[in-house]
This record gives sequence, structure tokens and C-alpha cells, in this order.
Amino acid sequence: MGNLLGAPVTDKETHTGETSSTESSPSLKWGMSSMQGWRVHMEDAHIAEGNLYAQLLLPSNNTTTNTTNNNQKIDLPGHALFAVFDGHGGTFSAEYSGRNFLRILSKQPPFIEYAQCYTTADLQKRLKLLEQALQQAFVETDYEIALAIRGQFHPQANQQYHHHHHHHHHHNTPKTATTSKDDSEDDTMTMRDAATRAAADHVNALDDDGDSGTTACVVLVTPDSFVCANAGDSRAIYSRSHNNNNKNNNKNTTDGGGRSAVALSYDHKPDDEPEERRIRAAGGYVAGGRVEGDLAVSRGLGDFRFKNMHTVLNNTQLFPNNDTNITTTTTDNMDKDDNDNDAAMTNDNDDNANTTNYALLPPGDQKVSPIPDIIVQARNNQLDEYIIVACDGIWDVLKNQECVQHVHRMIQEGEQNMGLICEELLDTCLDLGSKDNMTAIVVQLPGLQLRPGDGVMGRRRKRQPANADNDDESQREEDKVEDGDNKEQDGFSSEEEEGEDSGKTADMEQSSAS
Repeated sequence: MGNLLGAPVTDKETHTGETSSTESSPSLKWGMSSMQGWRVHMEDAHIAEGNLYAQLLLPSNNTTTNTTNNNQKIDLPGHALFAVFDGHGGTFSAEYSGRNFLRILSKQPPFIEYAQCYTTADLQKRLKLLEQALQQAFVETDYEIALAIRGQFHPQANQQYHHHHHHHHHHNTPKTATTSKDDSEDDTMTMRDAATRAAADHVNALDDDGDSGTTACVVLVTPDSFVCANAGDSRAIYSRSHNNNNKNNNKNTTDGGGRSAVALSYDHKPDDEPEERRIRAAGGYVAGGRVEGDLAVSRGLGDFRFKNMHTVLNNTQLFPNNDTNITTTTTDNMDKDDNDNDAAMTNDNDDNANTTNYALLPPGDQKVSPIPDIIVQARNNQLDEYIIVACDGIWDVLKNQECVQHVHRMIQEGEQNMGLICEELLDTCLDLGSKDNMTAIVVQLPGLQLRPGDGVMGRRRKRQPANADNDDESQREEDKVEDGDNKEQDGFSSEEEEGEDSGKTADMEQSSAS
């Protein structure tokens, strides 16, 4: 949980951008904003990436062009990824995930196969490959975090996903870092130094039994589908209009009644029946809605006090493929703390504690599982309006449909800047009583009908006292947000998971769960 401040920190970090496009898949504008709020520390992290690729490892003697460090990039036009990592117990797990998840995903054998067969394979095969790639990437991210807190960083840890500036690209680097084509090497070192310092702090925290963890809610947008991988209680939804003739939707009332919030994820709470069953089978228990009275989510990355370190450091391959080289190595390096952790896994909190060998449990059977549930929704460019990905600082005070209603009102008032919509959403949740860090990403989809109007800046002017002359300041703030569309900016943010609405009010049209 952590202590609260005497007053909320309302400064926001806001970015906007646009994804790549294809003939059949137009580019998507997006915005994100994060705010520390009442929390003592900011522990959220995020990713917004509009230019995805798979990275094929080539033999060292291969002379194929378009390679860097024996890797060949396979571009995926029309693909984008948006993610929120909601940290707790420290910032390290969330920050590491935000900086490295894209790299880890790009090298997964199923993701490489997906990129190679995207134009030829049938839809079901492609979706199965994406499901496998995302689940393996979660496990491998967990593995790299476990290594990093021991000072054993992956050789490519914290490197930029793109080595050159891209207008559409944004993911996590320290807030103070600036990037250009000439200083990317220095920036990589800055990130490495920051991660090393965080790792050192985190090792000290481990000595006090205070290791960090993070939720992870990742939405992969393809030309035909939304694919969401979720572990924890961050959440993703999208707005779908009820009207095939979307142009008529401007006649709807501003309460969002002409559209539905469609769930892309469901929360993982320890007292959910299947989650509690897994926790007990692993030798744990649930008290007060928390794993062993401590952790408020039952899936996520990090939180190694609830995991068997032999399993984590084995980097279990969920979908072994003998025809494809695994992109990372495993380790058998175990220290005393790891063995102590294994012993802790056999506490007699379960009737079978004396007969079950918990060290043999796979990743998905641990007390806290890193395996995400996968939900797939087919896209409809006429009806789909926008995606919202946010941490539970938003969902603590807004249900799915309520969130859609708030965003819809801003659009009806003429707002066209997704970054300003995110900022106003954070302010709304703060006013509604949210005490957490807050991060929100809004992605505009082709079915959204925009209209002219004063939008968020009009709201802010109305909130100002009648005798206050702050129009110039408001205009400068608007210009600053709009500048994000024309240059790359990097940043991160984070939060501790606490209770939230179950998020199961929206109907799911098509899904495949792990």
C-alpha cells in the first residue's frame, strides 16, 4: 500500500503519437498520461509502440543484409502495442518490464513465426502464435527481472527498441533522458546505469523481504484483431458503437449510451475461486482478499517471495519448438536466498504441504503466476471507437462503462487530442477519490467520429475563477501536449495494486483464455 501524501501530486507526464499504417489498416492516433497522485512514489510504467517487428537470430556466419548484431528485423506494418505495468513494493519490476518487454517479445519463436507467415497463414494459426508469444514473453520477462535483481543483466537489457528516432515510437526511459540519432548510445548507458542503481536498491529491499512486483496489461493491435495479455488488475477495454452508421452517433446523448465497453481483460484477485485454488495447491493461502494476507493480486511479474526461484530461473519454455532457436539461455545459478525461498514454498498452509513437491510446479501453478490470460476480439473499423488501457487507479473509481461515458463526453465536446483526454480522465478519477498512481492510454480507432468544439481546454477554462486570467497558461499547456505529435518523447510511471472493481460488467464477443 504505502503511505499517502498530504496533498496529491497532480503534475502529469503526457505523450501523443501515431502508429504505422498499411493500405488496409489506417494509422491510429494515441495519447497517454500518468500522474503520481496521493502516493509517495510513482511506480507505474507504460509502453506505446506503433512500429513493431520480430527479430530473427541469424547464424554468426550469415552475410544477409539488413542485419544488426546477427539479428534480422521482420517488420510488422499495421501492428502496435500498448501496455501498462502497475508496480508495487518498489519501481524496479515495472520499470524493467516497460523497458524490455518489446525486445523480449520480438525474439520469441512464435512471434518470429507469426511475422514470417502473417500474409499467408490463416487467422486461427496467427492468433495461436500470438497467444504463445505473449505468454512466453511474460515468463521470460519474469526470468530477466529475477536475474537483474541479482546483478546479472541480460546483454541487451534496457536497450532502445528502435535505434533511431521514430515519430510513432514511445516507451520507457528515465524522465531526464533526451534522445537523438547521435546520443542513443549515451542514452542506453543512462538507462543501464539507472537500472543498475534500481537493481542495487532492489537487492537491499530483498534482504528486508520487500521485493517488488508489477501487474502487466498488454494490448497488441493487429490489422484484424485486438489481442490482450493480462496478469493482475490493470485493465483494458474498448468502446464499440451500437450504430452501423456511425455518423449518426453524433445525435446520441453525451452519456455514452450509444456504445458499449467491451472487456479486453479481467482482473486476477486472490479470492477468485480458480485463483485461490491454485494458491492453495501451491502451499499458500488467501486472507483478507490477499495472497497470504499480503499481495492484492494473484498474477504478475516479480513478487518472487511467492514464487519458486528454481522455476523462475529455469526460464521455462512453455511451447518448445525444436526447429527454432531459443533466444535466451537458462541458468542453474542458485544462491542461499533462492534455496531459502524454495523452503518457504513448503509452508504447511495446505493439507497436502507435506506430500507435494512445490519446487516442481511450473510457472502457471505458482502462488503468484506470471502467465497472462489472453483475450482476442475481432476488429470492426466501422464500430470500434477507441481502446483504453489503464492501471487500477482508474478502475478503483470507474467501472468499464462509466469510463467509456466519460471519454465519450469529452469527444462530444470536441476534444480530438488523445493526450488531453487522458489528462482529463486522470483529473476526473482524482476528483472521484482515487488515491493511487494513475496511468491511462487512449488509442483512437477508425470508427470514432470526431467533432469540433472546445474540448478539454474549454472545460479547464470553465473551472477557472471568473477573475482569473489564465488563458495564456492554458494555451501553452495545450500547445505543449500537441507538440508530442511531432517529436518522440520517452517516460515512465508506476503504482501499487490494491482492490478494484472486478471488471466483469462488459460482454466478451470472442476470447481464448490461457
